[in-house]
Formats: sequence, structure tokens, C-alpha cells
Amino acid sequence: MKKRGYFFTMDAMVAIGVMVVGIVLVLMSMSYQPPGTTAILLSYDLMNTLESTHIYDINDQLYPLIETMKNNSNITNFDNTPLGQIGEFYYRESDLGCTFCKEMASNFTKNLTRYILPEQWSFEILINNETLYRRNSTNPTSEPIKNESRMLVTSRSLFSGIINKTEMWGPYTAEVIVWQ
Repeated sequence: MKKRGYFFTMDAMVAIGVMVVGIVLVLMSMSYQPPGTTAILLSYDLMNTLESTHIYDINDQLYPLIETMKNNSNITNFDNTPLGQIGEFYYRESDLGCTFCKEMASNFTKNLTRYILPEQWSFEILINNETLYRRNSTNPTSEPIKNESRMLVTSRSLFSGIINKTEMWGPYTAEVIVWQ
């Protein structure tokens, strides 16, 4: 009789252990987030921010270079989005012969994106397949190693605009590449 009670007790303990392990496995699988989700959201959000924010919405105290560009009349249309302003700088460089506009676009982008993406993420912004700005999180002085990254996600958009309320430019392609 004693052996029978011992057997049923052990059987109950094994059953409870199996149930606990099963519940833990189910809960762990439900809370699993694929590693690419963050990169996808960062790429999409950066592109969305560049497309939807207006220049007049940008806080001049946080972005003093943009305030200087406004005061120097390098930025004249405050209703432009950052992507539209980058496109305008690109147009001035490629079609109107402005010699410093691409550098202005790069500095504008660098200044604008410094608070948007966390430091551990590298990213690159391209306009018509030309690199406008890139930030390498691992070693800022070296060339970013996109080919060796664990995760690389891109987001693309077509955009165009009007300069001086008279002349249309574009369409250009904008591409944001995010990797870690």
C-alpha cells in the first residue's frame, strides 16, 4: 500500500512539472519579438518623419543649424518637409549649379537626425542612389560595414516639390537604410 501512494505522488509531481514547463514555453513563445521588427520600424519611422514633419514644426533651440539656415535664407519655404528641403538642396546642386547645396543638405540631415535614431543604430540616407548622409554607430570615423551587419532594412519613397512657388523639381527617390 505504501508503494502505491508513493507511485501516485511521483506521478502527480511529474504531471505538474510537465504542465509548468508547457505553460512557460507557451508564454515565452507568445512574447517573442523578431529581431527585425525594431529595424523595420526605425527605417519606416525615419522616412515618415522626413516626409511628414514641416520645417516650421522643428524646434530651433534643439536644431541651431536649421535656425541659422532659416535666418540666412537658405531655407525659404517653412511649409516644406525636411525631405522636400533636402530635395530642394539636391535640385539646386544638380540642376542650378549651386556648389555648396549638397553639403548644406548633408549638414541639414545630420543636424536633423541626431536625436531621431538611437546611437546603436547605423543609417544612411540616399537621394537618387547618391549617399547624402550616413552615420556609423560602431566606429564613426570608419566606413560603415553594411554587408557584415546582422540586420539591414531599407525604406524608400518618391518625392517632388516646388522651388520659389514657380518651378517644379523631381521626382527623386529617397532611401533610408538602417542597420545594426
